[in-house]
Order: sequence, then C-alpha cells, then structure tokens
Amino acid sequence: RECLDDGTWSGEAPTCAVPVSCPNPTVKPNTAIVALTGNSVGDIVEYTCDDTFVLSSGDLRRECLDDGTWSGEAPTCAVPVSCPNPTVKPNTAIVAVTGNRVGDTVE
Repeated sequence: RECLDDGTWSGEAPTCAVPVSCPNPTVKPNTAIVALTGNSVGDIVEYTCDDTFVLSSGDLRRECLDDGTWSGEAPTCAVPVSCPNPTVKPNTAIVAVTGNRVGDTVE
C-alpha cells in the first residue's frame, strides 16, 4: 500500500488468517500409515492393512480438506471371511474351486 497525496492509503488493508490444518490422522487396530505428506490442506495420508487383514470399511487414501477434516473415514481392517472346504456327497465330484473366500465359487 502507498500513502497517497490525499492522506489516505491505497488498496485494502491485508487480512491475516490462521492456516487450516488437520489433526493427526486416526490409526485403528490392524492398520498402518504408509505415507503422510503432512497435515495441511491438500495433504494426503495413505494406509495399509496389516498382513492377513483386509479392508472392511473406510478409505485407504484420505485428503486434508479446507475445513480442517480428513476426507472419508479412517479404514477398518479385519480378518477376511472364509467358508470351510466344500463337502462332497456320494456320487458327486468337485470340478472347480476358485477358493473359499467371499465371492469364490465351487462347481
């Protein structure tokens, strides 16, 4: 800004604001943070599930938003659901099995 010959200042007075930041990201059991760029707006946190656990809810990648919160939900990792080995009745045979986890099939 400049002092003008009419005794006023040019332009508008600056406004200062406190920078927005997010709290440290939540880490639930059986999860770990694999990348964290910081806690400022636009920064990213990435999670992974511990060995033998799978994502059951939440998000593995979250972003610090301009309202000071993390996008999405902290991930929850759980032991994968599985079925016992299929039984074979007399005079039948298993032709193909893709596995014993949710979504796998047996013929």
